[in-house]
Amino acid sequence: LRTSTNGGGSYDSGGSDYEAQNHFSVGNTEGGSRFSGSYIRITGSGIGNGANESCSGSIRIYSPSSAGRTQTTHEAGYYNTLGDYSQSVGSGLRVSATAIDALQVVMNTGNIDSGTFKLYGYK
Repeated sequence: LRTSTNGGGSYDSGGSDYEAQNHFSVGNTEGGSRFSGSYIRITGSGIGNGANESCSGSIRIYSPSSAGRTQTTHEAGYYNTLGDYSQSVGSGLRVSATAIDALQVVMNTGNIDSGTFKLYGYK
């Protein structure tokens, strides 16, 4: 996940623009990771690209229009690159304290083949 402050004209992708914490499970194995980099990492490991392998989940974005740090929480179920069904829950933030006005969902490598993305707002 990446963010923008100029309506999607560009997305922040510097090496230390975001931080994230993930807790993940694969079968009977559990783990965790802290990640700092050019995006907010949603999964604990790579998403598989084989037939019928997919990822689904939800991301909550807190106070994107405030001048503070935008924070997120996420949960996802997916098949990893080894074909194992996995789960990831975690949180992330944009390190820079500024309002955001656009989001970009990206893969670490490769492309998103197909999918449905829905954005809901709460008052």
